[in-house]
Amino acid sequence: MGFDLEMKELMYLNQILAELHDDENYQKAFNVFLNKLKELVVFEKGDIYFYKKSGNRIVFDDFIFVDWGDADLKSYLNDYCEIDDVLPIISNELPMMFRSSDVFISDERKKTRYYTELLHPARMNHSIEGNLYVDESGYIGGIGIHRPEKYNDFTQKDLEILKIARPHLASIAKKYHSKQLDMKNYFYEVPLLSGVQGVGICIWDYNLRLLDYNLEQNQSIDSAHISQLMRALITLCKSIRESGSDPDFFLEREELSARSRINIENATYFAEVTLTRESADENKKFVATIYDYSVLFDNILKELKERFTLTDREYRILQCVVKGMSNIDISKELFISVPTVKKHLSNMYNKMGIEGKHQILGTIL
Repeated sequence: MGFDLEMKELMYLNQILAELHDDENYQKAFNVFLNKLKELVVFEKGDIYFYKKSGNRIVFDDFIFVDWGDADLKSYLNDYCEIDDVLPIISNELPMMFRSSDVFISDERKKTRYYTELLHPARMNHSIEGNLYVDESGYIGGIGIHRPEKYNDFTQKDLEILKIARPHLASIAKKYHSKQLDMKNYFYEVPLLSGVQGVGICIWDYNLRLLDYNLEQNQSIDSAHISQLMRALITLCKSIRESGSDPDFFLEREELSARSRINIENATYFAEVTLTRESADENKKFVATIYDYSVLFDNILKELKERFTLTDREYRILQCVVKGMSNIDISKELFISVPTVKKHLSNMYNKMGIEGKHQILGTIL
């Protein structure tokens, strides 16, 4: 291999790979692995992701990350993922793990828009990249670790450590993706389960005959808003049906979907409608999911409070943090001093196993 792992390094690598297989919460297992990998390989940002190309668009099913700032992550997912020069390489079915410097000519890459506008400002000058999962339907799982220009490039030893880990990561990636697909298929089953809580679901056939729905039983949706919500969802269904009238359309895209924010009085709902991919029109179904964002998010924060045994004060500060409030804003909101805010934040970070506000989103996801 051209390098030697010390016994303590080999034992540590074996330990974190064993832990990867032990945790059935695969998303959490990936996150923990990336964090612990830093003990062996120095990097500042890490990610494990699953995506599919839809026409000229890159659509991510999931993006698991450590130490990505919110601004950099939003910028990548919204503006730059479609010109990511690594994604076409890892879409190959052959297993691979490589340093970016071994694939790209450095001087030429530094002239690209992707490098000048994203990689360099986000301190991702050096990277190790690889694929974990490429299936027949076009879904791809990948991994990347990144560090800034102030460090030397990743070493051959760093790369070989990732190569050793790759088969283990690939095994978990397949299980994780299969589980995600099973969850998607669950929502395509009829009759619709009135017991699904927190999310409103409606199913229509291709001719927009309502097959089933649970809006009236869903406590998070105001009953006075149901008729207006249904009209908005029907409009989304019609727009999808019109855009998919070309018989070859499904050859280009895995599925047809549309999203919308629906404002009714003081409530804001988010809706997504997907047309399932079936061979015949009579078998196609429109599946709509709708939820009150504020209610859903409050429930997520309450679950975090219980999971990490946060005090009432820490919970209130967590609510303020996710709203984007600064320490000064929080001190004014809760009538406490800034040092007290920092003390509560420090206690909260320790309980959650994170280092700062920038990692809270990753914990929620």
